[in-house]
Amino acid sequence: MNQNLSLYRIFYTTARTGNISRAAEELFISQPAVSKSISRLEQSLGTELFTRSSRGVQLTEEGELLYSHVRSAFQTLESAENQLRIRREFGMGQLRIGVSSTLCKYILLPCLKDFVKLHPHLRVTMFLLPMGSGVFLYRALATDIILGSLWKDAAFIIGITAITFAIRTIFVSFNSEVYRAKGKFYMPLCVQLIDLAILIPTCISSSKIGFEALVYARALIRMDMVIPGFILMYVVCKIKPSDTFRNLWPSFVSTGVMFLTALVLQRFSKSVAWSIMSIACCVVIYFSVICLFKNERSNIFGFIKQYCRHKEQM
Repeated sequence: MNQNLSLYRIFYTTARTGNISRAAEELFISQPAVSKSISRLEQSLGTELFTRSSRGVQLTEEGELLYSHVRSAFQTLESAENQLRIRREFGMGQLRIGVSSTLCKYILLPCLKDFVKLHPHLRVTMFLLPMGSGVFLYRALATDIILGSLWKDAAFIIGITAITFAIRTIFVSFNSEVYRAKGKFYMPLCVQLIDLAILIPTCISSSKIGFEALVYARALIRMDMVIPGFILMYVVCKIKPSDTFRNLWPSFVSTGVMFLTALVLQRFSKSVAWSIMSIACCVVIYFSVICLFKNERSNIFGFIKQYCRHKEQM
């Protein structure tokens, strides 16, 4: 088996590419070396694995059987190597979850308690920022789709609510589940009491000025515990702010570039068709920029590979 491992690699690559020359290029060896290795493996197994033709090579029935097992083995090894690389480069496991604000608050966060308790060193990074920023940038379109054209005056309220709610969820809401997982059950209550101590008088004062002032005040209050949250997480749970920013840095940069791109595109037209095209363009920009970061690129490509493998197995 040990002697045949390199032969299985050559067999796997040749079967996947369907061509000896392409396999040789991918493996950085000569075509005769690939042919010789395949012949050695066939002699070792006592069966023919490929049928040769001018168009390339095709697996025999026995070759198909072997390929299904070899493919699974090499994909498992590749997955293990990717996970080890992520652990080595980040110094920790990492899970990225993309979810809407409402589902995150009422469904996801309550489910994370046991997960964080089982994996206390895992940093959970949520990509709410691009979604919140997108709703803010295209608030008029979002309002028209969700509420109808008669509610266009509420567009800014929906936009500012989305982006502030995203920021609060990323930096504040998840902290409560971390406190509970760490056994600090009193901390979420303390945070809520501090939040209420700021929220109630601010809302009362701003409501006397007008509804618009109340909306702005309420939006800003959503972010009142961001900085105190960093301090409390470090003091109580020993989680440094730098850990959070290191995980979120690529998303912040990508979202910033996407934000500026959207502002430029919106100067050309405000039509629905152009807005939809602009959104598609912003999505491409966001993923193009985030793929410039090596770790993020590996994670995205890893997800794509896993999805493709899942489709193949179905």
